Formats: sequence, C-alpha cells, structure tokens
Amino acid sequence: MYHAIRNESFHFLVRKALTGKTFLALFVATGCANRNAGPTSSNDSWARASLNATAWVQTSEEYRGMAFSAYNQAKEQLDHARFDPNWTALPEQEGKDIDKLPLAVILDVDETVLDNSAYQAWIVLNKQQYSPETWDNWCSKIEATSVAGSPEFIKYTNEKDVKIFYLTNRNFADSQGRELEPKTIKNLKEVNLLPDQSFSDGELTFFNSAGVEIILNNAVLMKNEFIDWGSDKTSRRTLIAQNYRVALLLGDSLGDFTGYRTEGRSEDVYKALNPDAINDEMNNHSGRWGKSWIILPNPTYGSWERSLFGFMDDIPPNRKAALKESRLAPWKP
Repeated sequence: MYHAIRNESFHFLVRKALTGKTFLALFVATGCANRNAGPTSSNDSWARASLNATAWVQTSEEYRGMAFSAYNQAKEQLDHARFDPNWTALPEQEGKDIDKLPLAVILDVDETVLDNSAYQAWIVLNKQQYSPETWDNWCSKIEATSVAGSPEFIKYTNEKDVKIFYLTNRNFADSQGRELEPKTIKNLKEVNLLPDQSFSDGELTFFNSAGVEIILNNAVLMKNEFIDWGSDKTSRRTLIAQNYRVALLLGDSLGDFTGYRTEGRSEDVYKALNPDAINDEMNNHSGRWGKSWIILPNPTYGSWERSLFGFMDDIPPNRKAALKESRLAPWKP
C-alpha cells in the first residue's frame, strides 16, 4: 500500500502556491534568507553546480565499480527468483497465485542502462539548464552509451529466458508530435541492451485500469504512450504484473520502484509525499533493496533534486540554489 499522505513540507507549499501573496511572501523570504549563499547569475553557476557529479560519472572508476556491483548482484538475485516460485519484486503480487506466470525483469532506461552523461556534460560546458527540447534532441541523436555491467546483465537475463521490459519516462513523442520511441529502441539495440525476444500469443495483451485492452508491439513502455502512463510508473508496473511474475526492478530513482496512487490517480513519490512519509516508504521496503530492488547511482539529476525547489522548474537558477541550500543540514562549529 502506498501512503495517502499529502506533502505539507515547505518545498511542497511553495510548489502549490504558484500565484498570489502566499507565493510572493515565501519566494521573497527564501531569496532574502539565502541572498549571500547561492549563485547570483545564472545558468553559468547553475550548470557548474553539476560539474562534480558529471565528472564523477564520466571519469571515476568508483562509479563504474558501483554499476558493476549492482548488475552482478542483479544476476545473483535473478537466480534466486528463478528457483523460488513465490518470489516477486512487486508488493501487489505477494500472496497471489503467480508461480505459473512467466518471469520478467523491469528496468528503467536512463542512467540505469543508458548513460546520458554526455548530455549532462554539454549542459555544464555550454552553461545551460535541462530543457525538454534539448533533451529530446539528444535522445533523437542515438548517442547514449551503456552503463557499465548492463549489457552483460541483459545478455544473462535473455539467456535464462526471462523477459525484459523497459519502463522509461522518455516521452513517447516530442513537442512536434514526432515519435521518439523508435529512436530509443534503436539506441538500446545498438549498445546490446534490447535482444530479440519471442513472445507467445497474448503475452503482450494487457488491460488498463479502465478495462481497455492494450496490445504492445515491443517491450519499451514510454511515458504518455497511453493515456494513463504518466511520470509515475505504477500503472505500467501493474500492467506487466498481469501476465508476468516480476523478479527484479532496476532503476536509479525511487519512482522506478514505488509510487503514490490513490483514487485512480498516480503521482511521483517526491511530489505526493512529505520527506518523513518518503522515509517511511523506504523503511517499509527496506528488505527489498539489494534483493528484488536493485538501484544504480545517479548524482546528476532526478526527482530528489527537483523536490528541493518544489518542482518549480521555471524559476531562476539562483532561486533554485537558494531553496536547495535551505534544505541542507550544516555543521555548526
């Protein structure tokens, strides 16, 4: 079960109060309180804020070591799942008759199997911020490389006749309506992350929460490909669970493993819950981490970062920095 706790934390209130005096008061107060603490310009300062994280991903052997560790662990856990008919990575499958279902793994794409650090490096060196337009352009170029250890894991999984599904928050189409899914599929194939898989009749036929039949023609499920496939991946995981026993979830973000869903609506955990409730959610699933939930490191971006400035992506970079700094717990000598 997911926590039905609405986020009343400071950053959530700022996000909600986008108009009127409440927002103005909070915005001014935050800016004044941090006037001398954060960047004062600009995209330059904001871009350089991710310099260390991007350099770590691109140059450190520690990053590669963590990725190799995650995928080596995933192989071991997959073997446990294959021989335990009641094993599942999905809480909603526990206690149900799943032992006759074929086995599958669900993976995120970006920073889980595809390495997009070149795009992050472009942001840093060109003093930019993330934008949907530049991101879609990057995705269309099919230049992402593989995360260390991911091709070997995919090969191993395929050899064991375990189905592979990708749930990605790359948009199905760009702002011009041009489909991005073929580009993503091609990129995955070019770096040996999407092997040919044989699906029997009906394996890719599902029903959404409204009872509408969905027939997939591939194993890559993109954001907004269907009407209820938003940023929260709960609806897509639920879909796969209809026909498969899900052995493992692999990702780099909390939303790749759990989500907030109530009254037929799903939302990113970081948007829906306050920090204490998110911590509780982590504690509730502590036994899954490193077992059926395998996480990859990503210090460069994510909902964790956006939550620090209330998901207000359009505010100036110095205000984002100030809001982020206000969430730090500094040493007080």
